[in-house]
Amino acid sequence: MKKEDHQEVNAIYPENPTGLDPMVSHPAHYNAGTIEAIAYIEDSLDEGFGFYLEGTIKKYLHRWRHKHPDKYGRLQDLNKAKFYLERLINDVEEHDIPSCKP
Repeated sequence: MKKEDHQEVNAIYPENPTGLDPMVSHPAHYNAGTIEAIAYIEDSLDEGFGFYLEGTIKKYLHRWRHKHPDKYGRLQDLNKAKFYLERLINDVEEHDIPSCKP
């Protein structure tokens, strides 16, 4: 998806409080219902939400070089990884997520 194609998404979140491309912070396809997908996942996973965030960060870091043919797409994946990393950092600061020790 090219930068010009994001006008519809930008119209949904004109204030854009994160300063990120809305395709990174609030993609329209994740806001089709009454609750944003990430809020639903956080609510349903409870303490497992940190693991979800970690897996999502790893996904975007793994694919950013390979999925997109252009700089904009690669930067979008890196910014998505950054978005989820910031959510994980906030989650650890607020809830002190337990470690994975056996």
